[in-house]
Amino acid sequence: MLKGVSIMDSIKTTRLKNLTGGCIIRKEHPLDYKYGIISGVSETPTVVTYPMTFRLWTSGIKNQQTKNTCVAHALATLKETQEYYDARDTKKFSTNWIYGNRTDSQYQGEGMYIEEALNNLKNYGAVYLEDLPDNLDYT
Repeated sequence: MLKGVSIMDSIKTTRLKNLTGGCIIRKEHPLDYKYGIISGVSETPTVVTYPMTFRLWTSGIKNQQTKNTCVAHALATLKETQEYYDARDTKKFSTNWIYGNRTDSQYQGEGMYIEEALNNLKNYGAVYLEDLPDNLDYT
């Protein structure tokens, strides 16, 4: 079932028409990969074994309220989790920095392209929330 199906195809088939939001899905890209090609799996496994328990530290759920900032919120949480596991650092990161840090050649409207946000996080890093506070009460 998954052989030759790109992640973008899966997203497109489950995406609602006329739904607007902060995560902007781009058209298929030559660097998108096919699941079957990289995994060697030609169909969905019929037996899956999960551990009895699984615990993952996270910094908590962020409330983006009515803003189209889901990509920035997700990446801030991802970065906080990564910093916790790498250095036991529990400081929070600014979603304003992630959302607003865009080059002139990148999309400037509401929402974000995930790949642009990830590239910026990789290239420019993140800023602690205490250094650049968010303008909303994210609890």
